[in-house]
Amino acid sequence: MSEHDEDTFLVEDDSVVAKPKRRAAPKADPKAVPKLAPAASTEQMTRITIEKNDTIPPSGLSIGLNGRQWLVKPGKPVDVPPGILEVLDNAIYSAPVVDPDTLKVIDYEDRLRYPYRILKDTSKQAA
Repeated sequence: MSEHDEDTFLVEDDSVVAKPKRRAAPKADPKAVPKLAPAASTEQMTRITIEKNDTIPPSGLSIGLNGRQWLVKPGKPVDVPPGILEVLDNAIYSAPVVDPDTLKVIDYEDRLRYPYRILKDTSKQAA
């Protein structure tokens, strides 16, 4: 061992210099950390199913709205807020309209990219 403790070190001109002390990272104040807001209990949810589609991956369709994500698997019921229905309604593509006689494209029509069905809520029926 050397004659100097571990808080010092030698530089090229043989002078002894103190090592800079490491500072501990400041602890975060739990009150200052922003937290994600839970889903509003007053938010009206709608149960839907998405139709099977070749463009949806096997893991399901991920739909985002205001920083929140919903994973919707084709054929499986899921509860979503009205904003997700709006996202699905606005996800459209233009499909060609073909003349059956000439087999030429004569026009284009808008179609839903991810067709869905709204399911009836059977849990609120009177007994």
